[in-house]
Amino acid sequence: MPSDQDIKTCWNRTGVVVILVILFLIALGTRLVDLDADPPAYFADGSQGLTTDAAHLTWHARNKVLFGTWGVLGYEYWTAFKISIVSGLSFLLFSLFGVSRYTANLAGVLLNLTGLLLFVVALRKQAGDRAAVIAAVFLAFNYGLSLYGRLPFLENGLIFLGSLVYLVYAYSADRLAGQITLGVLVGLCGLFGKSFGFLLGIGPLVYLVTGNRKRRWSALGAFLGSTIACFCSGSWGRWPF
Repeated sequence: MPSDQDIKTCWNRTGVVVILVILFLIALGTRLVDLDADPPAYFADGSQGLTTDAAHLTWHARNKVLFGTWGVLGYEYWTAFKISIVSGLSFLLFSLFGVSRYTANLAGVLLNLTGLLLFVVALRKQAGDRAAVIAAVFLAFNYGLSLYGRLPFLENGLIFLGSLVYLVYAYSADRLAGQITLGVLVGLCGLFGKSFGFLLGIGPLVYLVTGNRKRRWSALGAFLGSTIACFCSGSWGRWPF
């Protein structure tokens, strides 16, 4: 028979999960309401990025679904926009649900919100339930994340990939498989998120350098080797940035 303490612990964990689910449902709702509406221009501070950048990032996927070619102009235009996680997910959504502003923006919602969810899961592993709930509250009700999370920006792809890096770091940074996976994910952050996504490798690198002295060099070799291998194998489609 489980003890009273075991029952209390299980009940508390269930309560935390319920709270997190409610918070992320709220975050999902705020992103899906009028998803095909124009964003508020006053938030852009004079920039047209909210109305132009997202269209560039889904343009190639739209062309491929509608016309069977990634570029209808006869030349490659901003290859970095074509070969990105945002473009890939947009192509999948366009293929399944048709081309529209709603499905284009849905790519941003899915990447943004899934990334935030993975971040909270990793944070809960490292810092506990209270930290996870507090972080989820701020993430769910953050106006900037909600606004930009409704559009298919490369930053939303980077949020997703960066959160995967943190998740693998939290659960398996001390294992060889985890170190190789971290390196591959950091490479993907730079190749298919944004070029400065390579900076996300600084955290794992510092941890491995200051970690287990006996396994330091093998860990660094696995991490850096997989990062370089990922970059070299995928960089052909990313240049010029």
